Amino acid sequence: MFQPFIKHCLLGLVLALTLGMASVSTSYAKSGKTTWIHRAGSATLPSLFQAELKKAKLKKKQVVVLFTADWCAPCHAIKDLIETSKVVQKKTRKGHFVIIDVDEWRGPAHRLIPGINPSKLPTIVRVDHQGRSVLRSGGTNLGLLSEEDTGNNLARLIKGLKPLRPAYESNPTLKRELVKRAAERARKKKNQKSTEPTATILGKFPGKPPSMNWVLKVTLPNPDSRRRFFAVSTVPGEPLTERPQVGSYEVVKFDEHVRATVTRFYGQPGFDVIPVASKSFVELGAWRLQGWDKTKTWIDVWELERATIDGQAIQFDKKVPYELTIEDATATKPVRTYNGPVKVLLRPKKKHRVQLRY
Repeated sequence: MFQPFIKHCLLGLVLALTLGMASVSTSYAKSGKTTWIHRAGSATLPSLFQAELKKAKLKKKQVVVLFTADWCAPCHAIKDLIETSKVVQKKTRKGHFVIIDVDEWRGPAHRLIPGINPSKLPTIVRVDHQGRSVLRSGGTNLGLLSEEDTGNNLARLIKGLKPLRPAYESNPTLKRELVKRAAERARKKKNQKSTEPTATILGKFPGKPPSMNWVLKVTLPNPDSRRRFFAVSTVPGEPLTERPQVGSYEVVKFDEHVRATVTRFYGQPGFDVIPVASKSFVELGAWRLQGWDKTKTWIDVWELERATIDGQAIQFDKKVPYELTIEDATATKPVRTYNGPVKVLLRPKKKHRVQLRY
């Protein structure tokens, strides 16, 4: 979009200043008692895993591996309990939890532990310090409705013992109460988060007159109980319409995520259609847009009931990423390209005109 070399330099300077020169090459994302092994450079998953095993052995900790994916709700529940529940943390002091995303490490994750194929998630494996399986468990066996049951069963896994049936499974009254509490926690969590889309200005600089180049962070929250497509205008100040004039479109994939895709439409207006998981959000950082009217500092964001191309509804992928955060939303590659013109119809559930703000 910004061809002159000087504009690339200016953009780099803007991003460096606004993003604090953050490094994205770190192998491990550590939080509390967990280590999340991410891809970094040419390092292999087995080599990174062996390094974790050695660290755990030196600390006299037993290793529990959680195979996960960002679309797996029980995986998120387990991780949250390990990192935030004092009850669970107290009972799992002797454990070292290693988290591996099976989408990020597709192939290597399925061959990492002999005899373990994590095709059903969450898969939890207690391993010895050589990385061999001691005991395997499913996430639903832990008793995720109860911090006490989850903590006790994780402690048993650390000791190499099978989880016990959660106490609430034989007590319907207790189970109903725990379900009610879980719903209340979810409601409070939802209320703490913004339910309106936002567009934060990370930087801007003039393009070829009269254009203005914007670097944005766009957040699309979906408080709904069903996953939903969002249509987002890609030219500030250009309104969305229910029957856009589309010349062509393509499906693109973010470089930072193995699964996350966006359908990008070129025409009048230009816009993206982005899937957002239920009760979740998508955050697109360093998103570069070009507008032609400096006085129009807004973008349209529509929550969609339905979107069709030549009469066919756009379909969700089977596994929509959960709480998706992309640091550089312009780093994409095309997956499929379609030449038009095509007939596109957008049926909005809710319309937002989002101001670009610092």
